[in-house]
Amino acid sequence: MASLLEKTPNFGHLTRTSEIFGVSALTVPNKAVLEEEGFKAISVTAEKWLPIIEVTEKDLMTYLLLKKKLGYKVRIAYF
Repeated sequence: MASLLEKTPNFGHLTRTSEIFGVSALTVPNKAVLEEEGFKAISVTAEKWLPIIEVTEKDLMTYLLLKKKLGYKVRIAYF
């Protein structure tokens, strides 16, 4: 869940890490970030093997409630 991230390099790092750990899908607030050079340089094509879903901040709660209804556990971490 990367819908609250803001900086392009963070998306690239998280995408690459998600691919390595076998995450089933990653959410981003705007799929346009996938076209940015900073993202591409860091993600090293991980986005081609990992489903990426656009979930805006406005739609995040609805998305989380849907996932919870489907049996997922919702955990939130603040750093």
